[in-house]
Amino acid sequence: MLSTAGRRTRKRVLIIEPQALFAPYFADTIATIGFDVVGVDAAPRARTLQRLRPDIVVLDAGHLPSPLRTVRALRAHLPGAHLVVYAPLADEAWPLLAQGVGADVVMGPRADEPDLLAALAA
Repeated sequence: MLSTAGRRTRKRVLIIEPQALFAPYFADTIATIGFDVVGVDAAPRARTLQRLRPDIVVLDAGHLPSPLRTVRALRAHLPGAHLVVYAPLADEAWPLLAQGVGADVVMGPRADEPDLLAALAA
């Protein structure tokens, strides 16, 4: 029998990105640092969330019709997942609202690649 005590499993990441242009960049960046990107979707259904069982969800809230509702639904369907939200809004209240409905990390319009990597590792 093999022991799994020393084996490290890679975190499973789901990217919710409505803009097809940016999705490959996010997926490549996240995979390059050692995470498993298990899906990229513009608006995954509950069944997809349950099937993929991501440890981390990266959500671009900038192009969603109801981003706070989406964060709340993700938290309800994936209570143990780490939710990282990119919000290109400069409104200082938005991060507080997003965290209030379930986001773990909210990155703002000045976020860059190191911020994304830090948010994933948090």
